[in-house]
Amino acid sequence: MNHKKYELASNFLRNAKNMNYSEQEIKGAIRLLYEEVSSEEKVILSLYKHLKARKGADGNEH
Repeated sequence: MNHKKYELASNFLRNAKNMNYSEQEIKGAIRLLYEEVSSEEKVILSLYKHLKARKGADGNEH
């Protein structure tokens, strides 16, 4: 994990603890963030594959 990501995660956890969120609430928030990021990555990957396939099809027409 690079330094910037570690710093962000550390700040997130510190702030959550300072706001008296429970461990379970923090884990739930992290799970939601993970699901959101995973979903966006899947959409981007699908779009990339679609565009790549379309470009290949367009190249075959010439």
